[in-house]
Amino acid sequence: MGLPAAANADDYAILRIDTVEEVSGGSAINALAEVSGVAIVSDFAEPLLWKRGQLMLLGSGGGLDADAEDINDLGVAVGFYEQADWHAVPFVWTRRSGSMIPLPYLNGYDDGRANAANNAGMIVGINRVYGVGTSRAVKWVEGNVSELPNWGMWGGEAKDINESGSIVGWLIDQDEHWQPVLWHDGLITKLGMLWEYGLRGEATGVNDVGQVTGFSDARGGSHAFVWQDGEMFDIHEPRGSWYDHSYAWAINNSSVIVGMLSDYPAGTAFIWTQDRGMEELVDYLPPRTLWTNLDQAKDSNDFGQIVGFGRRSDASQWGHGFLMTPVYPTFTLDQPSPGIAGEVNTITARNLTPGTEVYFVYSTAGGGAIIPKCEIVEAALQIDDPMVAGTAIANANGVARLTGKVPSKWSGQEVLIQALIPSECDISNLIVVAFE
Repeated sequence: MGLPAAANADDYAILRIDTVEEVSGGSAINALAEVSGVAIVSDFAEPLLWKRGQLMLLGSGGGLDADAEDINDLGVAVGFYEQADWHAVPFVWTRRSGSMIPLPYLNGYDDGRANAANNAGMIVGINRVYGVGTSRAVKWVEGNVSELPNWGMWGGEAKDINESGSIVGWLIDQDEHWQPVLWHDGLITKLGMLWEYGLRGEATGVNDVGQVTGFSDARGGSHAFVWQDGEMFDIHEPRGSWYDHSYAWAINNSSVIVGMLSDYPAGTAFIWTQDRGMEELVDYLPPRTLWTNLDQAKDSNDFGQIVGFGRRSDASQWGHGFLMTPVYPTFTLDQPSPGIAGEVNTITARNLTPGTEVYFVYSTAGGGAIIPKCEIVEAALQIDDPMVAGTAIANANGVARLTGKVPSKWSGQEVLIQALIPSECDISNLIVVAFE
């Protein structure tokens, strides 16, 4: 396959983007690790924004469905909210406005959504006639709506836009087939199907080098694809998995693709790279996590951070939004010695700069936690609700040791321990300790 290789990280932290009161989902993430998505509060859907643990709900239109579908690097969010009469209203939100501003419809249309926005402020989405099914792929520029080129009266939708203004989505052709398409400079490019007898496909994401992802009918089910330079590649290859269908939702500028594997009613999120192929995202969760499944991965930024929604054992059975962020340990943490509860143990961190103060933290659950004064793209802990066991100063050999008595109650338990240097936003590897 003529695509560039792009490696994904070996280790991730996973942060929950809602609180115990909400059901939520992460839909998009920008370069500043700002997340947009949706929360369900008191049975009503509200678009949400999240940054560094702070959740902001944008308000309810009185309907059961809503979403902030995308957020650009300037913090401009777009999406839709449903009104009490079930009509969907496309909106744009900016920091200056502080509220959702409805976007206009084409003449004769009364329903729709905004799906994506680039940093130049171009917004793309769909307009529909409520209750009829007629649809049009549209774009908004400076608040004005216009229809994208199409093949007649059959319908379509724009799903994503890159920084050069290339737009991807789908159009229905004269044979009533859903065709994945690319719009650029006013021209339509039909991307084709993975199977010559396919009836449906959609292009859902486009990066800034012109690679397109989406899904198409294939032999045996719907398969995720990547398209480049006029050629479409089937990337459905979940090793050791029994899922027949895959749907790609986004591609970043490193050619990392995220989406979901599905065999109704079961499903799980995937990540795809050229060098590793398609993998289930749950395989990258920290040990002893409370996340039981990651249902969908909806977006990934150029730092490899991924957002979506999944389920946890300590919360409702419904979805909860997540942000998975790659972590890159810069120093080494050894297993404690002698590793016996009720006795004095020593835990050692190595490969440090002499004089560095190191914090040793622990938890019984793997997951993620924000490090104060550190950006999430720099580092995050891989444990939930960390507790500080103590601190130590690295000696002339770059070694820091913490010595103390381990509680007897930890006998037979697994404890997760990690070390960090808050002043440098550096972390160690995560270790799992089974105390005797």
